[in-house]
Amino acid sequence: MVLPLAHEYQVKATLQKCEDWLLTEIEFIVGEVTGHTKETQEKVEFFAKCLLYGTKHDLETLYKRALELLVPYKLSRYQHTEFYKLLPDKQKSQLLETRMVKIEKTNSIGDGDFSEEEEEIGDEIEEIGEDEKILYEETEFTYNDSVLVGERETFNPFS
Repeated sequence: MVLPLAHEYQVKATLQKCEDWLLTEIEFIVGEVTGHTKETQEKVEFFAKCLLYGTKHDLETLYKRALELLVPYKLSRYQHTEFYKLLPDKQKSQLLETRMVKIEKTNSIGDGDFSEEEEEIGDEIEEIGEDEKILYEETEFTYNDSVLVGERETFNPFS
């Protein structure tokens, strides 16, 4: 309840505290800290919720972390959750495209992780797209008619 109000009234300190709390909760879940362990489906739903909150409330760090954690999971784990359904199409597309690139690069369709040879999200990603620019880790790339030009994909869901 606090997060939407902090965003609406642009209370930056409160927005930052909310983002920090959600990021801490993510790390507890990922690290499986006692009292914060969740079943896989609960984890995936929480990551989808954080992705939505990051998008809706312009919390870029939260968005990036949630995206990174959702990519390894199969679409079927989160496509029917209320959080995924509420995501704007642009963010859904980014999530699915990033997952597809991971699958192609690792030749693995992981559900929770990819092979050990995986690269970090954003490293040397090739995608097919139309003439457009996408921002993600403060680097900019231009798409031509068929292949990404540049060393690293970038995407900013807040632009």
